[in-house]
Amino acid sequence: MQAEIQSPRECYIPRLSWEELNSMTLQVVMQGNDGIVLASDTCGTEIQEDLRSNYDVQKITSVADRGFSYAPSGDRCSLLVGDRIVKESRAGRVISAEMLREIASKVYEEQSQALGSQWQKEVNRKLLLVQYHIPMIWRVDIKSESTAETVIGQATAGDGGNAARFLIQRYFRQNLPVEKLKLLAAHFILMGGHLNTAMVKGLEMAVYANQKEHRVNEEEIQRLTEKSKKIDAIFKELFSD
Repeated sequence: MQAEIQSPRECYIPRLSWEELNSMTLQVVMQGNDGIVLASDTCGTEIQEDLRSNYDVQKITSVADRGFSYAPSGDRCSLLVGDRIVKESRAGRVISAEMLREIASKVYEEQSQALGSQWQKEVNRKLLLVQYHIPMIWRVDIKSESTAETVIGQATAGDGGNAARFLIQRYFRQNLPVEKLKLLAAHFILMGGHLNTAMVKGLEMAVYANQKEHRVNEEEIQRLTEKSKKIDAIFKELFSD
């Protein structure tokens, strides 16, 4: 039975080491010739009385009234940056590099001061954001002097040492259609989960085309999962004795 999906704010907690936080989450955004694909794992982790447990969490947040979606990675600070972007956008502020940098740096400073000696500056905090009314992709690196850059092609976030990143580096091309990018994204996230079974699990995905967001439903996620398994099986067969 699938675990109940919870808010990421209930599952991202600051009691993991920075090394563990940097291996949590695996995400990718890719722009094709007919749309954009944003994908993430769905594994949240919490610790209670030194016992660790995982939960399904939704890591892609849709803000339909403002025409964008985003996926944070790292720790609670990244989540709060996303919250602040939504608040400022709904107050009428236009999303720009300056706006994203300012918000990310301000939230970083607030959180580092609030946590004091417990602040983990080594955590890699990022936020991938898709404006689908334009369309435009942003990658925000959240630190004391945050950066916000537009993405041409693809960007990944989360588990920086995961070898599955090779799949994106090797097979992504900007002229690919969304249908192929969905399979590439799914295979990347799922293989990343095989390589990091403790911190990367599950799959969610959204497609952006014609100024609209389409959430990939569970039935299609299952089809993509089966295709990924077949691709993996082919490679295993090729290199078996």
